[in-house]
Amino acid sequence: MITIGVDPGTTSTGVAVFKERTANYDELLFSSQGKPTEVIDEAINVIRKQGERTKIVAVENLYPGPGKAGPKSIYTLGASTGFIIGTLKHAGVYDKDTWLWRPYPVTWRKHILVPMGGGETTLNAKSREKAADMAIQFAQAVAQDAMLGPRGGPQVDRAMAICIGVSAQIEHTKCRAKATGVEGWMKISSGSKLTK
Repeated sequence: MITIGVDPGTTSTGVAVFKERTANYDELLFSSQGKPTEVIDEAINVIRKQGERTKIVAVENLYPGPGKAGPKSIYTLGASTGFIIGTLKHAGVYDKDTWLWRPYPVTWRKHILVPMGGGETTLNAKSREKAADMAIQFAQAVAQDAMLGPRGGPQVDRAMAICIGVSAQIEHTKCRAKATGVEGWMKISSGSKLTK
């Protein structure tokens, strides 16, 4: 079974693909960041080579509101997210039994990021940079890789995609015990509608 984690963007998108090995451990097969079309195509090729069904597609959602995503960001990132999900569906990467999870950043971060000291957690962190640094550290441990780009800068989108994928696996494991009506998850129907 395959899990896909995506940190969508208009110019840079992070993607991570995991393969289920045992009930408690999934192997990171692929992670990258770059232009959405390029990294999604790479991920699709990796998934097709595995010849396994996709269990989870997790794509970060926008958190709209004051101090969060504004109208322009919602429009452009919404279009990018729709492109990503549509491309994965069109490529046959997932089917009607695949779970689509659209977590807000605060939702996936609570699963994988450690307290920052003094009782403060990432859920109320004042700095995006601090949260990004923590995500990079976590992703480096998962990937056993430095998360550095060709010019030596951090690959934040790639790190976030790894974190989203791991968080999705944790959330799915928690929710698997519930038979129906799992809040936050949508089962992808064979048509274009998403059903709860």
